[in-house]
Amino acid sequence: MISDFILLSEVPCPCKVCVNNNPSFSVDPGIVSLFDRWRMVVGHALPITSFWRCKSHNTLVGGKVGSLHLVGAAIDFYDPSSDITPAYLDRLSKIIGDGGLGIIKPEGYFHIDCGHLLGLPKYRRWEGVQK
Repeated sequence: MISDFILLSEVPCPCKVCVNNNPSFSVDPGIVSLFDRWRMVVGHALPITSFWRCKSHNTLVGGKVGSLHLVGAAIDFYDPSSDITPAYLDRLSKIIGDGGLGIIKPEGYFHIDCGHLLGLPKYRRWEGVQK
């Protein structure tokens, strides 16, 4: 376990090539804290769809050069009970604080990151894919 709500198996890149060639990865404690706080607020499981990525896999999925996934400072997750209401987003924004928050798909897929702790602008918010 990485934390109370993040399994070690959810962190590594899903790319089998990089895991076999280099099984190491990084995890930023800031993103773990953000995700755990949100998980406590919603009170149900939030399946992680992407955490740490190797450069090859990041390119394969259309990730940005310099993606925060490359340094373990971003998590994409799915909230199966999310209605993406203004109230839901307001609560999530308060938990994320200065960090990045993206609504990847309106069906409940989100991106959160702690880029503000790594020198990126604060309060980055967007809709759509910004990997």
